[in-house]
Amino acid sequence: MLTSSGYSVRYDISEIPSLGQNAKGVKSTVVKDDTIVAGIALDGEDVVVITNRSNIKRVSQKDIPLMTRPKRGVRLFPYNKRANESAIALYQVKPNDVIEILNEDDEITLQKVKELKVLELESVCADLDMEDIALTNMQCGAVVKLGDVPPKSSSDGDDEKNNSKPTEEKNSEVESEDTIELQVDVDDIL
Repeated sequence: MLTSSGYSVRYDISEIPSLGQNAKGVKSTVVKDDTIVAGIALDGEDVVVITNRSNIKRVSQKDIPLMTRPKRGVRLFPYNKRANESAIALYQVKPNDVIEILNEDDEITLQKVKELKVLELESVCADLDMEDIALTNMQCGAVVKLGDVPPKSSSDGDDEKNNSKPTEEKNSEVESEDTIELQVDVDDIL
């Protein structure tokens, strides 16, 4: 969880109890005159936080302490009262990921995660050298492997059964050839 003031809390999934039919929910974090910007399940290596002042910071997931909920958490970037800086986005990242950043002049900046140093929690954010961030987005592509077959429905009427595994003939064909992986961006297809 990340709040706009930069507080982040990380806790184990076992901290979230099972809910019954009449449950009213689970309090995930303490929010004092603040708003929640992001809530993601972490299973990667690092996280990247982007602020409204065009700053970006890559932090190791391990540096965010595991807590019990609900807690306020730790700050991912130092507080600067004069700058009125707030978090606007949080992404779970891997080294080869790319983050797209759109400013209010409709200019897109591509930020490669591998170009960002992993910083300590107390460290200041890196400057993006752009103004007025309007939107951020994680670039993602589909990984296509040789021999992939799209799902098809069976001819049994209403019983739709998807089969996305290659057929036996194609399986043996794939095993005899070198496997090639290709990353395709959605924008390339469109």
